[in-house]
Amino acid sequence: MKFNILLLLLLFISYFKLCAQVSSETQFSVIRIKGKIFNISQSNKEISRGDKIKATDQLRFLTKDSKVRVIAPRHGTFDIGLEQTNTAKESELMAFVKNVLLPLPNTNSLSTRAVELDAVQDLQEHFGEKFAIIGDTYKMRINTDKYPLSANQYFIYQYTYNNTKVTKKIGISKDTLIFDKKKLYIVGASPISPTDIAEVSIAYMRDAQATSFEAISTLKVDFIELNHLQDDFNTLREFYLSKEVSQEQAFDESLAYVSSAYGKVDIKYFKDWYENQMRMPLPNTQNTPPANPNTSIQPVTETKPVTETKQPSIDNSKSTNDLYSSPHVIGMIAAPDAVQAYVNGNYDLCLKLVEKYISTQPLDMAKAYALKGLALYKQGKPTMAFVDLNNSEFYAKNDADFVASFYAQAAYYALQNKEPIAIRYLRLAIEKGFNDKSKLTADVDFENIKKSAAFNDLLSKIK
Repeated sequence: MKFNILLLLLLFISYFKLCAQVSSETQFSVIRIKGKIFNISQSNKEISRGDKIKATDQLRFLTKDSKVRVIAPRHGTFDIGLEQTNTAKESELMAFVKNVLLPLPNTNSLSTRAVELDAVQDLQEHFGEKFAIIGDTYKMRINTDKYPLSANQYFIYQYTYNNTKVTKKIGISKDTLIFDKKKLYIVGASPISPTDIAEVSIAYMRDAQATSFEAISTLKVDFIELNHLQDDFNTLREFYLSKEVSQEQAFDESLAYVSSAYGKVDIKYFKDWYENQMRMPLPNTQNTPPANPNTSIQPVTETKPVTETKQPSIDNSKSTNDLYSSPHVIGMIAAPDAVQAYVNGNYDLCLKLVEKYISTQPLDMAKAYALKGLALYKQGKPTMAFVDLNNSEFYAKNDADFVASFYAQAAYYALQNKEPIAIRYLRLAIEKGFNDKSKLTADVDFENIKKSAAFNDLLSKIK
């Protein structure tokens, strides 16, 4: 009882400190939405992922359980909703942002720069009260001197489902525990969702002669769906780029976000996933193959039958300027028809040609994916476009490749009127050698930002 009172007191103190820190000018970026929410202060516009909202904005919630997850610089991650209020009537489903902010705690207390041990020593400390697993499987090495593993010495995973206690044996491979969602969350022949389980108990059988298991930890476990996490980080990546934060700060804030939104994570696992997914662009970007192919973005390759003849691969020994002889900056000498189709606005033909070209595994994959990404965006497929534009950066091998990739990503964000990010990518393209001022000024993809001071400042630096 005393603990509960102390916890409530700490929450109230944290809330009042938050209110003092959040000013009327504090701006939040929307990461995720549940239900429908409308911003009355912005002409009753329905809120969508990536929107910016202020602490003083008044929101209208379609239902009481509607909520939005947001992030703000130096403030952290929050949920905005009415679930904690006494609102009951439909006419009362309105509130100012600053009055319904609920800060999410950061459950990863371990510093990201702390020494990470290969084998987990303290299981209870490792898991904490809420643990999140990225994907469907988690492999964890443990100290087998402390917890020997064999046919008679093992761990169990126990929870209650529909008033029935369910016990599963955790998988073992030498000194490693294997948490497999498909095997742990199945009752009879029917899979169940981890979100339906309020609490999990992990225990250890130390001796076959023992009459009971040794309790290890009781916690909430969440298996994070990769597509949900990717959607979150598509927005976070834009958020970090627009603020031009450092690589280290972006990682720290990303870890804090995942910890707040989902639970404590294995930092080594998160690093592997993060390095494959975020790939924040810097002038000295390096090509690093994915560390874990099960969690990285894989190139989307669809081969469609076309009648055009196979084109030879490009000679990447040519200089950056030689590649601009086509009607577009993304000039593939070996696939000029695809480039021309894009310039002509025939995006179906462009995609058909570029997908056939990609299927031949050409040397200039970076340019092919850059062109494909822009064509997909023009077809109204922004998520698929985002994936292929990331692929273009991954395949970049030289300055000409990086110019094409960064230029295409600048165009992608300019088309969405996201000027700060578009300018940053355009600056990176220039740093890598882009210098075709006439093509840039004529490119309709940049119409939304051509009048901005930042765009014209960059234009003046192109010789």
